[in-house]
Amino acid sequence: RRLLRAACLAGNVFFRGNDRSPGENAVDVGRSASEVLGKVLPQVFERFKEASAKPGDVKKGLEALLTAENLRGLPPVFASLGLLRDEKGKPVFRTECGPLAEVLSRITERANYGESASGRLLSEEFAKEPFGWEFEAVRLFVLALLRAGIIDATTKGQTIDSATSHDARETFSNNNLFRQASFRPRKG
Repeated sequence: RRLLRAACLAGNVFFRGNDRSPGENAVDVGRSASEVLGKVLPQVFERFKEASAKPGDVKKGLEALLTAENLRGLPPVFASLGLLRDEKGKPVFRTECGPLAEVLSRITERANYGESASGRLLSEEFAKEPFGWEFEAVRLFVLALLRAGIIDATTKGQTIDSATSHDARETFSNNNLFRQASFRPRKG
């Protein structure tokens, strides 16, 4: 272990042609790796900040969307992610730009090819670069689009058009059901 640790600290790390090797005084592999990744990950996942929120805050947001009668008094995660805007004194979802627009464009893109976007496809697509978005954040964005009335969800052969329904609560609270659900833009 000692030799492996010494080899890791003495090795070279290159990213996009630049030397990112740990310094000569580095003694902890974990800390050195964190420093290197702290410098390069923002370059790989350029859009990560659009969905960066604590998992606990995102879960509170999911619960609030599934149960709240209106959009007033939602948890602060919606403001920190820039998901809401004020329209004539009422909060509405900001679907014309930002992460909601990006998720909607992927769902619409799949629908234009005659396919539906599954929760699995969306979570895998947004986990890749340049996004690096967490599964919970993608689920929150999809639920926000459903709540805004822009998309429909289909799960277990039934269409969900209301985010406060029992089927929506069941689908968005269960990881496997969300991954199996399919989403398409609402017509009309």
